[in-house]
Amino acid sequence: MDIPILQNSSPPPLVDDTWVKILVVVLAAALGWLAGQGGKLFDEWRTKRKLRRELLSELNNIQHGVVAVYTEVVRAIQMSVHGIFGVGAVNRLTNPIFTNFYKDVCSSLTSTQRQSYERIHGFVDQINRYGDDQWDTSSRIHRD
Repeated sequence: MDIPILQNSSPPPLVDDTWVKILVVVLAAALGWLAGQGGKLFDEWRTKRKLRRELLSELNNIQHGVVAVYTEVVRAIQMSVHGIFGVGAVNRLTNPIFTNFYKDVCSSLTSTQRQSYERIHGFVDQINRYGDDQWDTSSRIHRD
């Protein structure tokens, strides 16, 4: 008995190899694009989170500055009651994070948080204007 030998015994491909290669390339490109966008979003989130932390730290510094300004103003009032006028001014409160980076963070804050920050930093500006006025007044008193 002779058994016939098949020359080409491999089964036919289920899918043409060209389509598989195209599909792999398209999927790889899509995954690469998604990873790039995800990385960018993660970096933005991390930056906003860091700036929010810095804003909170700045609020703490402003709180300590307000206490110092209050102490200086009380001292100046006590001295003026006794007829002593010194040359001096209230230390200026600084808010560089709010001034330079608030616009980057404000989109991630709630409306109430934004209003609070704006109100606080409006008061900082008022305190600084008061210090400038005090300096002008004390300089004028000592010139005369």
